Amino acid sequence: MKRIALSFVAVFFCATALFANDPSESIPAGLETVTIDNHQIQVYQGQVGRWVETAGNSLSSLAYRFGTTTNEIYKINRGDVNGEYVFVPMSQKYYEEVVKQGYGRRILKVDPRKLIWPVETPNRSSGFGMRFGGMHNGLDFACPSKTIVVATMEGTVVQAQWMGGFGNAIIIRHSDGTETTYAHNTTILVRVGDHVTRGQAISLSGNTGRSTGPHVHLEVRFDNVPLNPEDFLQYGLSQPDTVVRERLEQPTEASALNLQDQ
Repeated sequence: MKRIALSFVAVFFCATALFANDPSESIPAGLETVTIDNHQIQVYQGQVGRWVETAGNSLSSLAYRFGTTTNEIYKINRGDVNGEYVFVPMSQKYYEEVVKQGYGRRILKVDPRKLIWPVETPNRSSGFGMRFGGMHNGLDFACPSKTIVVATMEGTVVQAQWMGGFGNAIIIRHSDGTETTYAHNTTILVRVGDHVTRGQAISLSGNTGRSTGPHVHLEVRFDNVPLNPEDFLQYGLSQPDTVVRERLEQPTEASALNLQDQ
């Protein structure tokens, strides 16, 4: 009976998502502005900075480079500064220089009910459904190792560890009860309990676990029932050349989509 109930819930969620993904449906007036972390500018615990490899870098040298202090680095990393990567907050001056050089992050206007793509250029390599005689419960995006992987929706990290065939993987629980999984990462950047925002860097892609090449495996589940991620993804975000990037003087929300990359 429980299995039947779960199946009903899964069908309900799928049907709702399929209807919501109909391009002819009117989009809510209150679109959400989302800034997508890239390799130059990222956010962690509400601060702007960058995840940096610790190999060959002392905390004092990183603090000097990014215009911060070793105390701030210790604080935001909660004292855990001995891992492969450390988050380094950047000063306003450093941030402005990065933006002036053309490395500003993408800014999207999205339906708040939908997931965004987990990578900047979503090269879909395998879909949800039967594959090689078994069920493939997610959507794969081929990408080079160490590509920035971002949270597709705001939520709380409930798992961030090695997960067998998933390799280094992260599970995020969202307010509607769904969970998204991001598998086969080279490096995990977040930890259990972290609250993450949509578009925030959470890992670097890779080829760990049971994998045939570097990619991101994205799953959506409700009550542990796997659902097709494509039913939940936002339309039109696979064209990164048509969106605005952040500038030192941000455009108004009304004009943001009329600006294009230079």
